[in-house]
Amino acid sequence: MKYTIVDGFVAEEVIAKVNERLKEGWELHGSLAVGGASKTDEGEAHNLYAQAMTKKAPEEWSAA
Repeated sequence: MKYTIVDGFVAEEVIAKVNERLKEGWELHGSLAVGGASKTDEGEAHNLYAQAMTKKAPEEWSAA
């Protein structure tokens, strides 16, 4: 099994990355995590969005 974390500071970009992985056969592993991140140089606060995902290795696929 493969495991990865898709993350980013822009929700729409994380959504696009997650959707692309879903099309490639990855599955969601747990729920989306959202955490407060430090402020930018301009003083703006940003959230960090992270989604864990898993994908079965070819040898784990069933021949159904």
